[in-house]
Amino acid sequence: MNLCKPSRLPRAAAVALGIALSVLVAACGGPSGSSGGSDDGLVPVTHQLGWIASTQSIGEIVAVEKGFFREEGLDVAIELGGPNIDGVALVASGRADVGQVSSSPSLLLAAAQGIPVRAIAVGAQQHPYGYVSMPGSRLDTPDDLRGRKIGATSTGFVLINALLEANGIPRDEVEIVTTGTEITPLLTGQVDAYGAWRSNASWLRQLPEGYGFIGLWENGVQLYPLPYYATEKMIKENPELLQKFVRGLARGWRFAHDNPEEAVDILVRAYPNLNREDEAEGLAALMPYAFTEATDTGGWGAMSDDIWQRQIDLLAKVDAFGGKPAPDIDSVRDNSILDATGDAR
Repeated sequence: MNLCKPSRLPRAAAVALGIALSVLVAACGGPSGSSGGSDDGLVPVTHQLGWIASTQSIGEIVAVEKGFFREEGLDVAIELGGPNIDGVALVASGRADVGQVSSSPSLLLAAAQGIPVRAIAVGAQQHPYGYVSMPGSRLDTPDDLRGRKIGATSTGFVLINALLEANGIPRDEVEIVTTGTEITPLLTGQVDAYGAWRSNASWLRQLPEGYGFIGLWENGVQLYPLPYYATEKMIKENPELLQKFVRGLARGWRFAHDNPEEAVDILVRAYPNLNREDEAEGLAALMPYAFTEATDTGGWGAMSDDIWQRQIDLLAKVDAFGGKPAPDIDSVRDNSILDATGDAR
């Protein structure tokens, strides 16, 4: 399992920092959706997920199955991610037209490396990631972490460091230990807290009732979940294609919000390996993070420059960029596709 799995923040450091320089050269080539078309006149678009299919990608799955993309003239093929698939590299190299990652640090780190990808929309407005603890030793606030042992994968260290920094807790007051990616160390008392998405029902169900949860978003680490992104070249040369993609995507997410039971049925029909009960519970937990006052104001997919800048500034304080200068906001996001689709989102 990797941090980009639904029970984790995605491979924030590994995704971006592991992209080879050859990707930069390959990114100069044209994306697959830039020319040609299918026999029925639809424009083919390859959409690369950061992880396997789940409620995190329900918007695009619904949009495919309900025909929302087809109504925009697009034939969207969803490519699943996984622990050995570097989605950012695939999009940056032009092998996929657009992508989704689980969390915004992947794109921030890519920008710091000079990888030419930009966020064009976000699937949810607030991140449901945080640190869970057992009922008998509940941790409910960042201050409760003092003197405790926190388990994290190596790529998750940046998140606990960011949480400590945002709350004025000295790093030496918390013991951070490298663990695997299963819940066992928490269940057996080897650590006092461990990271999870609040929408990962199958993972959280293993915990006894009454567990504690310290959310990142509520405690000063305001990351964006599920950002959608494309290359700078794609945004410049194929804006109409991306506008059509975002319009179909927005309809898919709205449908899932308004018709959760049917949306879960669509999801598990498309991917029969998924457990319907888990996905229904996960979707119910995710939707309050996906649709907030920000979506009421700016529509689905809206992004705030203030939130992006806060992320950049906080990650810079904990040296998340590996000694490289923090990226400027224009190298991280591009609002042009959202601006052009405001009436449809």
